[in-house]
Amino acid sequence: MVKPGVVYLLLAIAFVILLSFSPTPHASQKRRHGRRLAHHHASFDPLVDKLERRAEEQGLLDPDTFQEKLNAIFDDRDWSKVPEFGVFEEYFGEEGRLNVTERLTYLFPLLDRYPEDGTISFQELEVWNRRQALDRLIYSTERQIKLHDKDGDGAVTLEEFLSHLSKEEIDWDNKERGKGGWWKEQFLNADKDGSGSLDSTEFRDFLHPEDSRNPAIQLWLQKEKLREMDQNEDGKLSFVEFRDRLDGIYLSFASSETDGADDSKHHQDYAKRKFGELDVNKDKVLTAEELKPIIHHLQPGEFSYAMHFTKYLMHEADDDRDGKLTLKEMLNHHQAFYSAVFEEGPFDDYDDVDDDYDDVHDEFR
Repeated sequence: MVKPGVVYLLLAIAFVILLSFSPTPHASQKRRHGRRLAHHHASFDPLVDKLERRAEEQGLLDPDTFQEKLNAIFDDRDWSKVPEFGVFEEYFGEEGRLNVTERLTYLFPLLDRYPEDGTISFQELEVWNRRQALDRLIYSTERQIKLHDKDGDGAVTLEEFLSHLSKEEIDWDNKERGKGGWWKEQFLNADKDGSGSLDSTEFRDFLHPEDSRNPAIQLWLQKEKLREMDQNEDGKLSFVEFRDRLDGIYLSFASSETDGADDSKHHQDYAKRKFGELDVNKDKVLTAEELKPIIHHLQPGEFSYAMHFTKYLMHEADDDRDGKLTLKEMLNHHQAFYSAVFEEGPFDDYDDVDDDYDDVHDEFR
């Protein structure tokens, strides 16, 4: 006999995962026409991350593996070969549906902390989203440590990281992207204590330089971005190179100053103004050091997306535009919180919020 409970749970888990990669049905209603928007995955509810991680560990994110497990159930095969999904039962109702109202009601007081006033401010929501971002970084780093830490000492050497390559395949003098010299330079940047191996924090910086506060890694990242944009390979960026290679993701982060009728003109004007702001010594070219103020836009990471996910949620759910969310507003817009592929701005009401990643929330670094 097929066990309905297991079927429901399999389908429920799949539904939550698929839901987390689907845009909100009402998002387009508030979208500004004529502006390109990018989509990124983020999770508001840590339960969604938990489900995704468990599903990934059991192979359910692979369509073929998932189908194989469903076939095993419907063919009434040996139940000992079917993974145990009982750990998820507490989160779903009898029909295998995640109780979103119950989850948001449970999470609300966890966000409403500074102060505890019955509403969630932009800052409270940002702190929450950055905490989820940090958890994702820690989780992915721990998985990579288990993969590369061959001697089990809790740290990773460069040789361990590149152990899939033979000594003959590694050219330490080649600094092209992905080559031995390229990895070595980044490894030395991350190895702050010079021990020759990377602990969990250092390895996280090594794997996710866009989310690092290590000055050496930040400068390395700025040089890498400049190299990508530097068409004539002279080590500097002219205005034309800056304008032509300015990533669409940065444009989507830019403040909205037009009605969208002429995006090309807005792009030109915006690039010219931003170039002038970055060109500190007014020599009409940009160096890697001068890219620092915008590196988190040009190469966004988990913390960057946490900020913009916060803007997105406030834009979608803050009906009275008072800069705070009530539980009622969150429940009325639960799709935004559980459809975790979000659209980047511009969000006029929140585009003036400072995206300063170096000076805020040090506890998340």
